[in-house]
Amino acid sequence: MNKKSDSWKNFEHRIACSNDIPKIQELMELSIRQLLGPLLTTSQLEASFDSMGLDDQLIQDGTYFMVFKGDIFVGCGGWSNRQTLFGGNHTPNRDNEFLDPDKDSARIRAMYTHPEWIRMGVGSLVIHLGETEAKKLGFKKCELMATLSGKLLYETQGYNSIEEIGGLIIDEEGKIGAVGKKVNKNNIPSREKYIDLKEKYIFPGLVDMRVFVGEPGYEYKENFR
Repeated sequence: MNKKSDSWKNFEHRIACSNDIPKIQELMELSIRQLLGPLLTTSQLEASFDSMGLDDQLIQDGTYFMVFKGDIFVGCGGWSNRQTLFGGNHTPNRDNEFLDPDKDSARIRAMYTHPEWIRMGVGSLVIHLGETEAKKLGFKKCELMATLSGKLLYETQGYNSIEEIGGLIIDEEGKIGAVGKKVNKNNIPSREKYIDLKEKYIFPGLVDMRVFVGEPGYEYKENFR
């Protein structure tokens, strides 16, 4: 969990409430466009909004924090004891079932910093707050889904990468348009259909092993090595 730093002690924080949602959404969009935007293409950036944004379940649970420097709202983020790992209200495959502290990891969720306040300890404070509250419920570890712009922060806070999410995009003609770890639910176009292929295989083509390819007397040609 969190490697403590004094930098986050320069900020104040409080639990977010429903009246704060407009301000939170405004900061989220600003953060996504200015911090994540330079790392993505235009289409990837727009698609990222499908899997990012506000999950108001966090606000209902009282597990979402707003961070301030005086009267200035500089960042937000929270934690969760529910199954959903990332995403907003509109993100598919959400699961509000509760986690088991004895075997599951608590979630660090929806961290966003105002572009003018990055590298000043806002993210470190949110991680510290989330981990502290998770410990109170008996959780021994935390996990999160990181974007490219946040990866360095999480690594400095003691988090290790356990899985890089990747995939492929198949166009309307059935051709593979893109493949690899850079293809994921954070950056596929919103018009595309997401299919979970975990523990499955994808082949460019299959041969029916019962097709006879040899003339009589040339049956050996039917063998494959």
